[in-house]
Amino acid sequence: MNIDQNTKLIARFHTEDNGTGLNIYNPYFEAIGLNVVYVLFKNRRPEPLVDGMRKLQIAGAITAGFEHDPTILKLVDERSEAVELSERMGIIANRDGKLYAHYQGGEGLLSAILEKTDITNKRIVIVGAGTIAKTLVLAIEQSLNQPASITIVNRTPEHAQPIADRFKSVQKILPITELSQAVGDILVNAARIGSSAEDTYFTEDIVSNFKTVADVTFGDINTNLITLAQAQEAIIISGWDMFTHQAAVVLREVLDHDADIPKLRQFVINGLTTSNHGAISKR
Repeated sequence: MNIDQNTKLIARFHTEDNGTGLNIYNPYFEAIGLNVVYVLFKNRRPEPLVDGMRKLQIAGAITAGFEHDPTILKLVDERSEAVELSERMGIIANRDGKLYAHYQGGEGLLSAILEKTDITNKRIVIVGAGTIAKTLVLAIEQSLNQPASITIVNRTPEHAQPIADRFKSVQKILPITELSQAVGDILVNAARIGSSAEDTYFTEDIVSNFKTVADVTFGDINTNLITLAQAQEAIIISGWDMFTHQAAVVLREVLDHDADIPKLRQFVINGLTTSNHGAISKR
């Protein structure tokens, strides 16, 4: 692409040399003719990065290295409901000098699910009660299509109670030891099971209770859960599907761009395959 006076800049804020996404967004921008560049900026502290974003009029930033840093939450002007709920930030959009923070995890996951199936009157079982689970329930309650019920399964059930207290669609909480008793239409792994936590939970019998299975893990597309779901011929939403739709949220919030999902997904697959040393999608 030709960089000129109209080129917009999206930053990746990190504490180290972490270029995840550079080989996804930039090829996508070039393929569809968007005059935008995605660049890594690193610092151990978020303050210089956010200050630079304001002064240089950078269009937006993915705050990957500071998602769990409470300091960055104080550096923006406005925060979305997803940020307020989760106390996490994934995106900063520069809107005429005002910095707006959003967290795209739950919204991106719901969008990925809705691409492949309807949630209306469905029974949804969510494993996990962390940031993605909270914001997924928020996104569901904000959507036009409402499920019949939501069950949250978590290692520590009391950690899921605040979600049930806030959202009427959450009708049941189960400990992870009772996962086999959870029956529904859509199973969502919103926990670290299969990534930083070993998967000793999902079995063939559990997965057979669901027609649709979603997994947030994108370090390896062929997780145990996805493999079991493939064997059951379930509808599958992989972590790479979620990554694609999260990226679409970024492009909408920062550039007001309606992403070409099939094309964006192909660049996500290419980029994550390279990043994960040859992991191959079997979808």
